[in-house]
Amino acid sequence: MRFFFIVVVLLLVVGYIGFTVTNLGSVVTLKLGGTEYPDIPIWQVVIVSIGVGAALIGLLATVEGASIRFENRRLRKELHKMERELNFLRTTQPSGDRVPEPDAIEDAEPKVLPAAPVAATLSEPATMPVYGEKDDWPPDNDDDDVYTGGRAV
Repeated sequence: MRFFFIVVVLLLVVGYIGFTVTNLGSVVTLKLGGTEYPDIPIWQVVIVSIGVGAALIGLLATVEGASIRFENRRLRKELHKMERELNFLRTTQPSGDRVPEPDAIEDAEPKVLPAAPVAATLSEPATMPVYGEKDDWPPDNDDDDVYTGGRAV
């Protein structure tokens, strides 16, 4: 896309230079509002019109870019709000019994899941990292460094 843009700009510049060279001696009378400007070279009129057009295009591009940024900000806020809601729903336990759907088909007998036997050897889950006995640890080196691949704890 950049190459295409460069080619188009170069073609416009070459066209403008060709127009200026062929109409170097041409003069026009310019009327703006109630004022008349006699004997203005036509190449100056063309260059001013190109500049005004470029300025208007720049202004429109700025307004469009600002509206896109505002829309992106609004969508980003909405996304964060929905992510917070999703995380809340994932981390909270449902409260109470669920009310059956109005059009749910009722079973004649309620199904009860069999209770799994609990092993007597289970202990409480660990509340902190378990590294093993102190004798199993490798010897401490004072030259451990995060960046050399040493122990970084």
